[in-house]
Amino acid sequence: MGSIREGECNRCGRCCATSQFIVIPKPEDKLLWEMKGGILKGLPPDLQKKYGGSHLLVLPTPCKYLDKKTMKCKKYKERPDVCRNYPTADEKEFLPEGCGFKFKSDGKTTADSLMG
Repeated sequence: MGSIREGECNRCGRCCATSQFIVIPKPEDKLLWEMKGGILKGLPPDLQKKYGGSHLLVLPTPCKYLDKKTMKCKKYKERPDVCRNYPTADEKEFLPEGCGFKFKSDGKTTADSLMG
């Protein structure tokens, strides 16, 4: 089933402290990033165009722009789209505990839901 995002960011900073999201511009770069220990997720065509890459790499490391004392972003006004739009339905499995966002089914069947 497809998903609809509900809720809002509660500004806790946990998503930035537990994961770093990097858009992989070229499919041939996948192996290099897989070797860094991240989780690689293929992006659907609409997000490939939007983000300018074919895959999203999720690294289990804090973002370098997260101020660990205040848990606030040092580059908030200049943050990239991948941060501004987080989380998308494709990233719902990476939501940190206590996140203000939740996803609910939109009732529509998608190819991914049919495949398990």
